[in-house]
Amino acid sequence: MAEYFHVPSSALMQKRTSGDAADSSKKGPVIKGFVDNIPIIGNVVDSDRIDAKENIQGFRSAHFPSGKLPVGKLVAVCCQDDAMKPKMPKGTSAVVLLRAEIKSGDIVAVLLEGKKQKQIILRRISYDKDKLILWPMNIDFDPIFLDEGQGDQILGKVIQYT
Repeated sequence: MAEYFHVPSSALMQKRTSGDAADSSKKGPVIKGFVDNIPIIGNVVDSDRIDAKENIQGFRSAHFPSGKLPVGKLVAVCCQDDAMKPKMPKGTSAVVLLRAEIKSGDIVAVLLEGKKQKQIILRRISYDKDKLILWPMNIDFDPIFLDEGQGDQILGKVIQYT
């Protein structure tokens, strides 16, 4: 693996402890283009802090081939449905830059405060006057008109998926 990523093998064996790309260089040696220990958000129990311990089901790493790391807090989420198929089918892992600047056309992670449970979904966003519309890529799914007044919230922008 060290040969593939053009790094010394010792760099792969050292532990880093941050999911925050901006702070990762403070925690120890950084492999160019890698961010380690990005929290994977599962079922949302505590929506006040999306990266609260209760919401984390594990950790993952991400590689940014350009070597340019995103600045800000990162989390990973799993695509829960096929609304973004074929690009991002159910089970796709997405890295989300929290509180990022969002523009129409961006793919975003959104926390929906449903009646039964809180759910994170991935959709393409558009702004239409005073409405936020979440668009699926799969025509079998309907768009969602987001109502942030009901507790629904845009978490951040999807910056990578696998």
